[in-house]
Amino acid sequence: MIRVTYAIVVAFTLMRGAISLSKQSKNPMRAFMLVSTILSCVIGGTVGGLFLGIWLDKLLNASPVFLIICLLVGMLTSIYSISKVVQPFLGDDNEDAK
Repeated sequence: MIRVTYAIVVAFTLMRGAISLSKQSKNPMRAFMLVSTILSCVIGGTVGGLFLGIWLDKLLNASPVFLIICLLVGMLTSIYSISKVVQPFLGDDNEDAK
């Protein structure tokens, strides 16, 4: 009985949080798309730098040099692409105040 009561309380709390989220933001799917885009930029840049660095190390027989360089370049590329993706979303809340 206690578990059922606890589950009901948690469900109502989550529903209340979802309702307040939908009132505060214009579209919750917009936030989900932004997070998934940021995640794909981070994973893509890091994994791309990893594979490129391993391939160049094997090709040129220079063990960790190109791996480190390509990982850093991949991470910097990720940061740059994230800044370009997030830039249109910044200042978005100020339009409601006008």
